[in-house]
Amino acid sequence: MTRPVAKREGGWVFYDAPLPKPTALHRHLIADDDVAASLLHLSASLPMGCKYAMDGASDLRVRVEQPEPPEAGSATRMAELDAGFSAAASRLSVAAAAKPGDVESLTDAPAQDLASLCRETAWPFEQRPDGVLVVDLAVNGSYVPALVCARASGIAIEANVVTQLPDPGECRSALAALLLRVNGAFRMVRAVFCPAEHGSQAQLEAPLPADASAAELSTALGAVAVAAQHCAAEAQLLAHSAGLARAYLAGVAPIAIPRRGRQAKVQKTRVRPKRGPKSSPTAVVGRA
Repeated sequence: MTRPVAKREGGWVFYDAPLPKPTALHRHLIADDDVAASLLHLSASLPMGCKYAMDGASDLRVRVEQPEPPEAGSATRMAELDAGFSAAASRLSVAAAAKPGDVESLTDAPAQDLASLCRETAWPFEQRPDGVLVVDLAVNGSYVPALVCARASGIAIEANVVTQLPDPGECRSALAALLLRVNGAFRMVRAVFCPAEHGSQAQLEAPLPADASAAELSTALGAVAVAAQHCAAEAQLLAHSAGLARAYLAGVAPIAIPRRGRQAKVQKTRVRPKRGPKSSPTAVVGRA
């Protein structure tokens, strides 16, 4: 794979590449009948906040967006981001593809006092007895808290949008299609499917390095809040209404992954369903 090149714009660092063609070895990672759900499950294990996404042209991408790192640690942070994106972009196409633990952290940063760090951001929060911070994201119409805690990989910021994933079928496929577009629309935040106490759940994440500043934490919380504001209610509707899910899937382009030896043809024309509910969740397209 060609060495990734970072793009800098308006205080942000971007890495972006087309979804690689899976080798036969990794073909089992993608389910033909639910490509979007497979990619969201895989996104949860990608390093450095990388994600699989769908852009406004319905093209599948691997990408990551982060605020420009502080000058003092810029070289180290960029080296970590470079390595993380390379591992994520190679996940489906290289036999020795890196797992999250294979990307070595170059930052030897001690655990931070997250409560003190969060106080500097001015985001309201409560601290649980186990040390996890619960931040109110102020999402209109619903309570969507973000959990902030320390992990071996850095600082985790997670907001649950669907507590229990629906069984495989129209509702899960529609939910996954929406969230894959969320990944293409909003910077710094990624939607993933991940294990829950009973089954799997859908959540928004904004992973940060262990030495993240209060400004970076504030930006990450803001990114999760904006994404939640635009997709949390829609995600709940799609997860629980087969009629809305059917209408949503009828109105968006089908999702396909590139095949080895040929380029998958992806329909890019939106078709308005002939019949369906008077209103349906809006597809998230473009970039915030």
